[in-house]
Amino acid sequence: MSDQSFRYISPELRVYQGDTVFANLRTELNRAGCRRAFLIHSRSIGESAAFGRLRHELGDLLCGASAAVKAGSPVDSVMTMAEHLREASADGVIAIGGGSAIVTARAASVVLAEGQHPEVLSTKRAPDGTLTSPRLRAHKLPQFVIPTVPTTAIARAGSALHEPSTRRRLALFDPQTRARAIFVHPELLATAPAALVFNAALHAFCSGIETLESPAIDPYSEAWLLHGTRLLSAQLRAMKAGRKAPDRAALVTGAILTGRGADATGGGLLSALTHAICSRFDEPNGWVAATLLPDCMRFNEAFTVSRSDAMHAVLSPDTTNGDARRPADLAEQFLDRLGVSDRPRIAQMNEEQIREVADLALIDWFSKINPRPVNEPAPVIELLHNLMGRQS
Repeated sequence: MSDQSFRYISPELRVYQGDTVFANLRTELNRAGCRRAFLIHSRSIGESAAFGRLRHELGDLLCGASAAVKAGSPVDSVMTMAEHLREASADGVIAIGGGSAIVTARAASVVLAEGQHPEVLSTKRAPDGTLTSPRLRAHKLPQFVIPTVPTTAIARAGSALHEPSTRRRLALFDPQTRARAIFVHPELLATAPAALVFNAALHAFCSGIETLESPAIDPYSEAWLLHGTRLLSAQLRAMKAGRKAPDRAALVTGAILTGRGADATGGGLLSALTHAICSRFDEPNGWVAATLLPDCMRFNEAFTVSRSDAMHAVLSPDTTNGDARRPADLAEQFLDRLGVSDRPRIAQMNEEQIREVADLALIDWFSKINPRPVNEPAPVIELLHNLMGRQS
């Protein structure tokens, strides 16, 4: 550890939890100098009693609200939301909901400030294969997040949009759009359907395992990820076993910790393939990531040996030191106990679809930081064939 070279820069993180957080939100808005905050939320949130109390608490600090959030944050809904922010003369944004609401709020703020289409602002692949992300320098509206599901998007700075007509994924990155503060309210957490909560937690867990396995990890990110994945795994086991209702606040905490660790270290091929498959086939990202995780771990195995102890600490915490089982096998056993193998197969793709998914993964930023270098589609196609062969 003492010989390791790394850079770790920790953005501000302000989190409030409990049924009195609405007063804290007003305080944080004042701290940021916001006098015209705009609420972005899903329709189901707007029907809750807590939402009404939130609006009452905000009072004259609220300039408008919109429920025009669509799953996957498609480009058209982001453009519509940017126009709502402009028309309201908003000087702050409050996102209430899951990843779609949070990402839509961030991306709309980017579009509003930069005055350009997301296509222009997104990460691009140059002819030589390198990926470049434009510097988005215009001042962005302060973001405040009230999550309802345990998504790693809560505390991150990226915004992934979906273009339905082409099924492309447009990735925007702007550190200015990280949440100024996060507010975990128990009544709003209870509004999300259990299946949605489970899928989000499953995705956060798989993202955490992928990042925790990276040889490029630093000791600070490792601390975030270790505790985050442990919180998520404990609650996922409880949810699937049906022993008790999950602690949704603990799940959100796990997702925030995991997201912070992943934000500093990055992902890998698992994230890239999950993005590609979900945009191509409209599958739930948690189930896709869980199906892919063991195979991606095996794909990287020769390059991640140094991370075996960390993997065992999360995936087999009750065993003694010296557990010889492969981390990929431990992950597969854990996910099998959650019932992931019972899901409809997501890998029943024809050769054209396999090639398309591999190509999409290779133009994803995360594929460039995979532990095992991936510069051509052939090994990715082989990975997908291996996955399909085991599921058939």
